[in-house]
Amino acid sequence: MKLWPFKVIAGADSGKEDKPMIVVTYRGEEKIFTPEEVSSMILMKMKNIAEAFLGGSVKNAGSMLFVSSTSRQLLPWLMGLTQNLLVACCCENVLIFDLGGGTFDVSLVAIKEGEYKVKVISGDTHLGGGDFDNRMVSTLMEEFKRKYNKDMSKNPRALGRLKAATERAKRVLSSTAETRARFEKLNMDLFRNCIETVEKCLTDANMEKHDVHDVVLVGGSTRIPKVQQLLQELFVGKVLCRSINPDEAVAYGAAVQAAVLKDVSGDLDVILHNNTTIPSKKNQTRYTVKDYQTSVEFRFYEGERPVAKDNNFLGKFRIDGLPPEPKGETKTGKSNEITILNHQGRLQKEEIERMIQDAERYKAQDEDYRKMRAKNALKDDADYMW
Repeated sequence: MKLWPFKVIAGADSGKEDKPMIVVTYRGEEKIFTPEEVSSMILMKMKNIAEAFLGGSVKNAGSMLFVSSTSRQLLPWLMGLTQNLLVACCCENVLIFDLGGGTFDVSLVAIKEGEYKVKVISGDTHLGGGDFDNRMVSTLMEEFKRKYNKDMSKNPRALGRLKAATERAKRVLSSTAETRARFEKLNMDLFRNCIETVEKCLTDANMEKHDVHDVVLVGGSTRIPKVQQLLQELFVGKVLCRSINPDEAVAYGAAVQAAVLKDVSGDLDVILHNNTTIPSKKNQTRYTVKDYQTSVEFRFYEGERPVAKDNNFLGKFRIDGLPPEPKGETKTGKSNEITILNHQGRLQKEEIERMIQDAERYKAQDEDYRKMRAKNALKDDADYMW
């Protein structure tokens, strides 16, 4: 907190004495915000930037929440690296070294035939590039005070400028050796903490260093040459996997995961197969996917692909008034119906032929998606293919 260019105080309102509040000076006026308000403003700014870039409105967003070290579930962002990892690594055991601006995570993942199993997750939620910056800021403040007898920590604006300058300097040091040795000396204990965490991760997984086939770097701070050097020394000269943009990996994974969960690209279950004689009748038992769900929407498509957006939408209906019960329960006594006429959104013969050709062209890709779906797909609504 001493190195932040803003103040943090206890909550001033009654009953909020233990709640941290952020104090900033804006246009000469002191303002107090809760962390939630600051997060909201950041999200609004991100939304505006995204809309300006895309030229349209953004109505949905994906958020990443890193799991605890006791969890063995697949990290959501890892799904975004699926194709990259398979191409770049093509192996069985992968160590993902994620050193970002404020947190450090190490994951040992077993990859086999496109399937993932997280063996061990470890890390430090208070270790990252910001800590390296703070070491530099503290050193420079002491040097400034010794030379000019002035304490920069008393001036939030000067402190903010110094932090920005040290971060820029740190980035430059990743590509130039000048004065790099001093930076490495200042942060060597933090770098070694990262390596010790990797060693602990291997121990917890009952694995030796030679059992790890590839080491994947994620997070901007993995660009620091000393970090890469220590990792390579630990794994006896193993070439580190740097084909993934470390700054974009998590955002890319969040986007992929959001697309998988979003209704518009939802999964489909086949009700009537191609060339089925019409009219035809078929029954299927469906289960609720939410606790105390009282309605469900059914959407109907025609096509050959496993994802809704790649097929032709025909229509939908809802069943309301379901008794509120825990998810996974069958519910009877309610019904609805839909009639799809030949002219109602149906495709022409040429369009049908094109869809069949596309299905053949993307057959391998669709099969990979079906495998992933079998393990990970959870949907709020039921989508059906006609």
